[in-house]
Amino acid sequence: MVRSLLALVLGYVVMLVSQLGGDTILTAVAPEIMPQPGEPPDPAYFAYRLGTGFFFIALGGYTTALLAGRSEMKHALGLAALSVVASILEVQYYPTTQPLWYSIGLMFLSIPSALVGGYYRVRQIDEAKTRAAGAD
Repeated sequence: MVRSLLALVLGYVVMLVSQLGGDTILTAVAPEIMPQPGEPPDPAYFAYRLGTGFFFIALGGYTTALLAGRSEMKHALGLAALSVVASILEVQYYPTTQPLWYSIGLMFLSIPSALVGGYYRVRQIDEAKTRAAGAD
């Protein structure tokens, strides 16, 4: 139980840190797209966040599945649920800072992308078992 919770928390942290790194890179490459204080954010910024969000949530799903060590897809789905809940909370706490289409898109993106990360981990495990069986 503790390992499962730790896997979920660390998978979520990996996802958030990756997103922060992506925003840092975007700031260096295209600072005009980044939200400026007192100005509404550019829609291109939210499109970027959705595009990279798929990859970062998948990375978090993979990390969660890796650290869980069992029931990889269930743990990845747990991360997806956590991400959906976080998206709903963001809508509640920051209703004017991001458009509704972005929040809804992120909610719908969370489940498939986290499952892609978990599936990738399951495939790694299956390939390792196949190689081990072939070596015997």
